Amino acid sequence: MQNRRKKIARILEVRRQMHRIEEWKLAHIARRGVALGEEQVALVEALNQPGDFQALFADSLARRLNRLSLEAAHVASEEAAQSQRLMAEARYLKTAERLSEKVEKQARRESEKLEFRAILETLNSADDASSA
Repeated sequence: MQNRRKKIARILEVRRQMHRIEEWKLAHIARRGVALGEEQVALVEALNQPGDFQALFADSLARRLNRLSLEAAHVASEEAAQSQRLMAEARYLKTAERLSEKVEKQARRESEKLEFRAILETLNSADDASSA
């Protein structure tokens, strides 16, 4: 039983680490999305400013804005896929936690049975000693 408890504990720890990794990946993707949004806002503001200088670079700014919007769409789909992976990993973690709890309950029951047998044996030996 002790070996099984150790194996389940290792599995549980690995699942926790994998869940954390998936959370970190999602956070990284979300940060990329925010950075792209901020860059898009800055480019739009640059395009909206009056002046001859901005007119010279309007085409390149518009192309960059277009690339950013495509990349933002890609990041959004990547974020949705990562959210699905995170939810799957959360399910795996929950399953491992349930299994760990089940094994711990079994171990407690076994321990309680052994303690109860020891108490019964002590009482039986006391009865045998008093009747003799």
